[in-house]
Amino acid sequence: MKKHTGFIALLFLFYPAVQAQIILKGNVHSSTDEALSFINVAVFSETDTTRLITGSITDIRGNYVMSPIRAGKYRMVISGIGYHTLRETIRLRMPSAGNVVTKDFTTDEEATSLDEVVIKATRKSTYVDKSVYTFSKEQIKDARYSNDLLTGVGELSVDVMTNKIGKMGGGSVKILINGVNATDNDLKSIPPEKVIKVEYYDIPPARYSTVSTLVNVITKRLDTGWNGGIDASHAFSTGFGNDNLYLKYIAGNHQVSLDYTLQYRDYNNRIATNTYQYQLNEKNIDYTYQSKEKFGYADNTFNLKYTYNRPDDYTLQAILSPNFSTRFSNGNSNVFLLTDENPQNGLKFYDNNTRTFGPAANLYFSKKMKRSQELTFELVGTYYYNKQENLNQETDTESGEIILEDNMNQRNDKKSLIAEVAYTKAWGLRLLSIGYKGILASSTSTISNYLSEGEKYDYRSRNNNHYFYAEYGNTYKNLMYRIGVGATWVDTHNDDAKFSKILFTPKLILGYKLKSGQNLQWALSSSPSIPSISQMSNNAELITSGLLRCGNPYLRSGNNYTATFRYNLNRSWLDFNLIALVSYDQDPINTYYMEKNINGKNYIVSTSENAKSFLQYGGGYSLSIRPFNNEVLLLKLYGLVVNQELKSPIIGKFSHWYVPLFYSLNFRKGNWGATYSGNIVSKQLDGAYMSQDENQSNLQIFYQHKNLRLIAGCYWLFSKSKYHNETLPNDLLRHNSRSYINDNRSMFTLGFSWNFSTGKTFNVKRKMQNKDTDKGTF
Repeated sequence: MKKHTGFIALLFLFYPAVQAQIILKGNVHSSTDEALSFINVAVFSETDTTRLITGSITDIRGNYVMSPIRAGKYRMVISGIGYHTLRETIRLRMPSAGNVVTKDFTTDEEATSLDEVVIKATRKSTYVDKSVYTFSKEQIKDARYSNDLLTGVGELSVDVMTNKIGKMGGGSVKILINGVNATDNDLKSIPPEKVIKVEYYDIPPARYSTVSTLVNVITKRLDTGWNGGIDASHAFSTGFGNDNLYLKYIAGNHQVSLDYTLQYRDYNNRIATNTYQYQLNEKNIDYTYQSKEKFGYADNTFNLKYTYNRPDDYTLQAILSPNFSTRFSNGNSNVFLLTDENPQNGLKFYDNNTRTFGPAANLYFSKKMKRSQELTFELVGTYYYNKQENLNQETDTESGEIILEDNMNQRNDKKSLIAEVAYTKAWGLRLLSIGYKGILASSTSTISNYLSEGEKYDYRSRNNNHYFYAEYGNTYKNLMYRIGVGATWVDTHNDDAKFSKILFTPKLILGYKLKSGQNLQWALSSSPSIPSISQMSNNAELITSGLLRCGNPYLRSGNNYTATFRYNLNRSWLDFNLIALVSYDQDPINTYYMEKNINGKNYIVSTSENAKSFLQYGGGYSLSIRPFNNEVLLLKLYGLVVNQELKSPIIGKFSHWYVPLFYSLNFRKGNWGATYSGNIVSKQLDGAYMSQDENQSNLQIFYQHKNLRLIAGCYWLFSKSKYHNETLPNDLLRHNSRSYINDNRSMFTLGFSWNFSTGKTFNVKRKMQNKDTDKGTF
């Protein structure tokens, strides 16, 4: 009885503490009663203001909800980039009915920095895994749409060749709008004054592990109405054009948008020299091809989207993308053949064409639940129909005899299904993410080539992988961390081989805020390297009479492991990053050469292989300077100093220093603006080749009047595009390739860009977007 009495007494002591748990909720808005989205609301201990109790972030309507808090006295901090920070002491008491207390806050945009200097440039805050940018009134006034603002973010820039957002020095960039995958045309449909902030991820979250840089544009809710625009840019002297059209309409919870992009190139004068030196059948063979050719492409991209969105409840979106493209190259080559000092001259004719039709359908659903939980699902179906025709014929100049004839034809049908589901749960500043993404891809090809003597045969491939991940992130005082675990099960089958393997991809990111705008970041990450269906084909193409290019059905998947240490210094006029890095690739896919007897004849075969390893170590830097602390002048630099070391069965061990530098200078004054971008060329290891970067020297000038911008450009100013690559030293084959395009020497272009709006549209918050880009072509 005494035991029971003691237990009941303890229960009565504990019961009030349980009942004293209070849910705090409210709204954050401006003095003009505008809801403020994505504002941090934090609760600290009143006696120790460095100890965080809980926290939350306002939704698109400015509302926040805190997890249950015990009654007591606390210090509230309301903060957001570009807004005044509020600090207020509150006492939470249990209300007379229920356990919910409502507390609203009012704050407005700030016009000064901490040292009371007026900010006229981008403002930046650095977190554990991302940097967050907000923009000045001057920048918003000068911009016509949101992608104009991105040129001042990180290493981003507008690529004048494609008129799309890219990254200095290359690398994949994924653009999101409120978490939704976006095109450049989607960005253009958002007015700059509706951009709250831009999140720039150097190390993307687990669900975006396949991209190197992630950019998420966070916007306010926009009004009902129409948005649209058109862009066009064309060269005078050659076939070069970038055109696109976009239109969006929203009414209530319904949104419909359509965009179309055409990029085409049609060059008539590319000059190339290729030399091949190898020994075959105890003979020394030296081929030289001097070519003049036509080449080009046309990419037609359509997107038709319908969205139904109920804020704070669910979002449903459907996308249809009936895309198609063409590629071609044809020309003549003078052939100089030297076999054991016996010269022979010939003439080569080649004609290569590829046509692809690639429709895709996308269904997306996201549901918000109680207690800051969200469940997201996406399903993507893609079909690629490819038709390739590569004709290659050589004749002897003196006798007219055909000494080489190869007519490779491939018709390929590739289907894929991508399914992803993700769950997120937030507790103030803590965030848990768990997800799965599966890719089921299959390809059936009908092939005829030199080795099959023109006879058709079918080849089937399957490339499936299943990716599981979990991530958890939190902040403790000035220390921020994100830790993740992931595993990918790779399962590839084709008519020749089978391969299955589990690849583990852990991740750890630590960030620490120093004083005076300085930050440190340390990251360990891993990602899988999975060969595409096209790399695992058994197709073949004759390059010379004794040299074949083939696929490799026996390729394996590998892993990349990367460690980086980053130092960031941020001022109103300066953004400086210094990076130390080590990157190790296990079983990287490489180019491999071997002598092989096929159908009773000896060949040198060029194919893909899994090399032993590829190691890179060194550093990098990026620098953005606004010397006048405004938008009149912006200088951006990005460079690397990296040692690359390859270990391969055929190459052995080879190391090389890669030291590129990319730079841009942006000018803006009133209605006028100009951009110049260029680089210092360096060579880098590319499999078994040493490849030279494409040279850049591009000038663009524009005049803007309201929503109309007139553009003049000169690309490859005082130069022409040049390309050079050569094999690393080996005992089987030496290949040297040099080419340049006469058509784009100091290429002059004219263009315009115009947009309109009768009321701005809103963009839904979407958490995932998948796409299959592996066409399966050879």
